[in-house]
Amino acid sequence: MTRHPLATSSTYDLYLSVMAKKKILVLGGGFAGVKLVRNLYKNKDFDITIITDQETFRYGATIWRASTGHLKEASYIPITSLVPVASNVHLVFDTAEKIDRAARSVKTTSGAKFTYDYCVIGLGVVTSYFGIKGLEEYSHNIKSSQGFDKFRQHLHEELNKKSALDQNYVVVGAGPTGVEMAAALRSYLKTIAKHHKIKRTRVNMQLVEAAPRVLPMLAPKASKATRKRLAKLGVHVLTGKVVKGETANTITIDKWSIPTHTVVWTAGVTCNPFFTNNPRQFELNEKKRVVVDDHLKVDNRTFVIGDSAATKFSGLALTALHNASYVADYITRKHYGKKARSYVPLEPVTIIPVGDNWSVFQWRKLVFSGRFAGLLRTIYDFIGYAEVMGVRPAFSIWLKRNMRRESCEFCTDLNN
Repeated sequence: MTRHPLATSSTYDLYLSVMAKKKILVLGGGFAGVKLVRNLYKNKDFDITIITDQETFRYGATIWRASTGHLKEASYIPITSLVPVASNVHLVFDTAEKIDRAARSVKTTSGAKFTYDYCVIGLGVVTSYFGIKGLEEYSHNIKSSQGFDKFRQHLHEELNKKSALDQNYVVVGAGPTGVEMAAALRSYLKTIAKHHKIKRTRVNMQLVEAAPRVLPMLAPKASKATRKRLAKLGVHVLTGKVVKGETANTITIDKWSIPTHTVVWTAGVTCNPFFTNNPRQFELNEKKRVVVDDHLKVDNRTFVIGDSAATKFSGLALTALHNASYVADYITRKHYGKKARSYVPLEPVTIIPVGDNWSVFQWRKLVFSGRFAGLLRTIYDFIGYAEVMGVRPAFSIWLKRNMRRESCEFCTDLNN
């Protein structure tokens, strides 16, 4: 048995005499869950089980590219390729349903029961339609692999059936995903329309946001630059407008009905049902995120990390990765009797693509935009891949990010 570098002679001897492997149970296969497993698995003192209900890992920063003709595998990655193959790592495809923190156990929808020494919950958030009539039935949600496939198929089927573009294409929500999608989708539609022999290739692209400006979480300077860029790309931006409902043929925004068969919903998220299904086990704040202490814990053995945790900068991939690295270090230190430091939030860099080779950059008070920010975004993507799969596989998939993959018979000549 190899001594871990944090273990002193006294703590290590104590460990050998009283302890078997520690059981680490990880719920969720997103950035936080995968990063935690990769940080811990080389320590054979830990027996790690990761439970996820998704067979693919979603790299959200490149969904806009996959949705507009690029390689799907660069955005929806088989989780089996990310979770290390090791004797002390167990990947389970199931859905966590109930947790008993006092008994240190989790039950899944299949009826399986898992006990743990430490449970780390990184389940993320789920799409919310805010109870708006028709949205869940008629709009497209591209945040799942299945939703992505349905959306891509819809775009081509509409052109095949009608031999014309939709009257309007509407993206709801001007956060990062909505901005990225609206900016890329218009030029993509013009390209595939030509391959479908559509004569009229004018695309009416609408981006709708309830807040007074696009990217409302960023500085006003970043919002202004983004809106100017969107206008240059031909995207009509509607801010301060609220979606009231959707039918098979229209979307209602305030008092106006816009004819459309293509609405992409990116506007709303809420906490994972796991937390609301276990109300006595977790405290939620006003934003429906789980209240944690200064070690990201809800008790001495249970952590909540990533988008679900009520921490500063929650909701960003970089924050989820930072959470996971901290908890991995905390568990290791506690395991060897070392003092654990408190969690310190990392103020993230934000780089949002707005069309090809152009991004808006913000870090603290520094804001700029343009092609150089676009270059930084490509480097940022490589770092993101490397955090969850290692440098070599990350470099391979990063090189393929610009590859086009069309299955439509009219558009296969776009492939490269």
